[in-house]
Amino acid sequence: MSTTPEPSCAFLSEPGVLHTGCSIISAIPTGFWAAAFASLLTLAGVFLSNRNNRQQLQIRTQAESEENLKQRKYELRRQIYFEISEALASMNTLLSRLSNIPLSQFDGSDVLERMNAATCKVQIVADTETAELAGNLSTEIGLLWVEGIKVARPSQQKLDLLAGYRENCQTAKQEWLRFLSILTEAQAQKGGKPIREEWVQNNADYWKDNYQQEQKRLEATALDQMRDNAHYIKWFIEKSETSYEQMATLMGRMRSELEAGGDIDRFTRIVRENRAKIAKAIEELIEDQLNQ
Repeated sequence: MSTTPEPSCAFLSEPGVLHTGCSIISAIPTGFWAAAFASLLTLAGVFLSNRNNRQQLQIRTQAESEENLKQRKYELRRQIYFEISEALASMNTLLSRLSNIPLSQFDGSDVLERMNAATCKVQIVADTETAELAGNLSTEIGLLWVEGIKVARPSQQKLDLLAGYRENCQTAKQEWLRFLSILTEAQAQKGGKPIREEWVQNNADYWKDNYQQEQKRLEATALDQMRDNAHYIKWFIEKSETSYEQMATLMGRMRSELEAGGDIDRFTRIVRENRAKIAKAIEELIEDQLNQ
């Protein structure tokens, strides 16, 4: 059975080779070895320092990136929360005065669009609970808006009638006074071109009667409009209770997410109390006006 021959290292046993190597090493100055060792230590120190600096830089960069991202998210959320707060306030104001807007001038589509757009933005940046609250509130106000248009319609129509009656009343009064002036001038005139006083007097009486009739229509319609307006306000105060509760809760959630500070429950309670005070004052004012 054959065996594999081991590699020959006989050349190391040659006296000349080992002697020559030792001679070369011995010929190198000691200072060289010291300098080489110091250089290796320096190189190792630089390497370790650079690696540590690189790690610290990565950590710092990551921390700054996360902080910047957090700040951008906060600013975006803050801006959107301001938008929906303003849109909800505008929508609530429009609903509260819906019955005092003439039907010919009524158009609240822009306010409704702003509220819906702001609600969609909230769905992107808000927490799940806040986004759900905003969506429910938007739906509630939308339903209130649709029903409110129907309830406010009689008052809005009468406001248009009042505008026409005021214009007719003003025209009749001007004509009545004009003919009275002509009649007075004719009665004072003594000579010159004669004026048919009877014709002037008839016109003056006609416009006087017209003015008085328009004035009665104006007063009766104004009283009816006041009753319709009172009916709408009472309806709004009753029906908006749910939306006010939802709005107070949503405001508290948004304040919490923005770390606005303060007692959120106290803030919500203040909103409810102020709303109740305003509703009571409005009801008392309406009763006083209707009883006059």
